[in-house]
Amino acid sequence: GGCGAHSRCRCSRFVPQARAAGPALGITGQSCEPYTLTPDDPQGAAYAVRVQGDSMEPDFPDGSIAFVNHDQMRDGDIGVFCVDGATVIKQWHYDPVLGITYLFSLNRKRNDCDLVIMNSSNRSVVWQGRVLTRRRYDLPGMV
Repeated sequence: GGCGAHSRCRCSRFVPQARAAGPALGITGQSCEPYTLTPDDPQGAAYAVRVQGDSMEPDFPDGSIAFVNHDQMRDGDIGVFCVDGATVIKQWHYDPVLGITYLFSLNRKRNDCDLVIMNSSNRSVVWQGRVLTRRRYDLPGMV
């Protein structure tokens, strides 16, 4: 499947319960299945989301759990974003000169799922949280 289907959910700080198909934005994010944190999960996680799709492989494969906190994002961090009502997990980069937000797929074979959002566009982007990762990721084309 391409980027034609994704789980659409009401954007909030927590994982919404609703689960339904939405307009074409990409199977780039996570399903809206709630996930209850357990004592074995990473300390510092505020909540967790289940990844849906292959755009963040190999580190975040389809069906895996991503743990999220509300720490400040740094350039290149992986985050959870609400874009036009759809929740996605992406690598974040912001160009303040051009006023462009880039949300990259880690799986560069799925760069068709990247999102490029101009400040001047009417698209809605809401940051939901920072994904806990074991390492830093290079930005595409900026190694």
